[in-house]
Amino acid sequence: FSWLEDLKLVCQQSCAEFRVIVVCNECPTISFHHPAVSYLEVDFLPTDLSFPAKGLDKGRRIVAGLAAARDFSPTHIAIVDADDCVSKRLAGFVKQHPESEGWFFDRGYLYKARSPSIYLRRKAFHKRCGTSHVLRYSLLEFPQKWSENKPKLNQFYNEHQHISNRLAQRGINLQSLPFIGAICIVENGENIYQKSFQQLHHVKPDPISRLKDWHNFRRLTPEICQEFGLYRLDEISADV
Repeated sequence: FSWLEDLKLVCQQSCAEFRVIVVCNECPTISFHHPAVSYLEVDFLPTDLSFPAKGLDKGRRIVAGLAAARDFSPTHIAIVDADDCVSKRLAGFVKQHPESEGWFFDRGYLYKARSPSIYLRRKAFHKRCGTSHVLRYSLLEFPQKWSENKPKLNQFYNEHQHISNRLAQRGINLQSLPFIGAICIVENGENIYQKSFQQLHHVKPDPISRLKDWHNFRRLTPEICQEFGLYRLDEISADV
C-alpha cells in the first residue's frame, strides 16, 4: 500500500466538491491524474532522521498545505496521512454542514493491507491515527506564505492526539463524526513512526478484556471495501 494508492482512494468521494493538495519534495511522474489533485513542491527536509525531527517535518508540510489551500477558499480541511483511507462520504457530509467548527473521528478502523479482516477501534481513534479530524478552515492558524517556517504550528498539527483538546481551550468545540471516517493501514512502510497493529490496538492483556475485544474484529465486507475503496487495491497496484 503506497501514497499513490491512497491518493486514488481519496479521490473516490461521492461528492465532487473537494480538492486534494499533495505536499512533496518533487512532483511525481505518474500516470494517474485527477482534476481535484494539485501538487505543492517544497524544498525542505528533516534536519535529521530522529522521530522528533521527522515529526516537525511532517507538521511543516501540513502547515504548508494549509497555507496553499487558501487559493481554493475551502470551508473545511482534513489532514490525510499517506497510509490511510477515508470514507467516500466525507466531502458530501461536510458540504451539508458548512457552518460546523469541525469533527474528530472517535471511531475508526485498523487494517493490515490485504487482510481478510478489519478491526474497529470504538473510541479515541483520533488519539491513535493522524487521519482523524475535519477542521473549519477559517478557525485555523497558519502563515501567510506556505514557505514560512513556524515551529510551534508545525508541532501543533503533527500532534494530532492533542488537536481537539487544544482547540477546545480556544473555545472551538469539535463534534464526534457520526460515522466511521477513516481506516488506518498499518505495517506498510509509509508511516514515519512505523507503528505496529499491536501498538495502535492497545488492549489490556487479561483474558476477559481480550475476549471482549475479539468482537471488534470483523470480516472485511464488500460494503466496507466500497465505502473506503479497498476493493480496488489489486487494480490500483497493477496500474501504478
